[in-house]
Amino acid sequence: KLLERMALDHSVLSELIKEIPEFYMKEKEIPCPWNKKGTVMRSLIEDESQGDGKVELFEGIRISSDKGWALILPDSEDPVCRVYSEGIDEEYAEELAVFYENKIQAIQEETLSGNNVDKLIH
Repeated sequence: KLLERMALDHSVLSELIKEIPEFYMKEKEIPCPWNKKGTVMRSLIEDESQGDGKVELFEGIRISSDKGWALILPDSEDPVCRVYSEGIDEEYAEELAVFYENKIQAIQEETLSGNNVDKLIH
């Protein structure tokens, strides 16, 4: 296909490469105890399923929008969750990564407050 396009357009590969949009990636590692990972992932699935973005479940959760995407993965070997994000510019990629970093931390703080435990016990 690439060679066909080059022949039809009388273009060279370097010109086609310039047409490829740039994307920027960010990665965050958020401490998350083993016993909180399930709660974090379930909460994210519930919250994001009600939002505007497209949610896909693989080994984690991928949330896509017009400007980029974020992938939240619970690490299988360490007590952390990893957030990978890609955006149309560096600022948006960072914004996505920080947003989900904060969200993961907030979910953990909610469960640490004891409110959920009190509801289960009483």
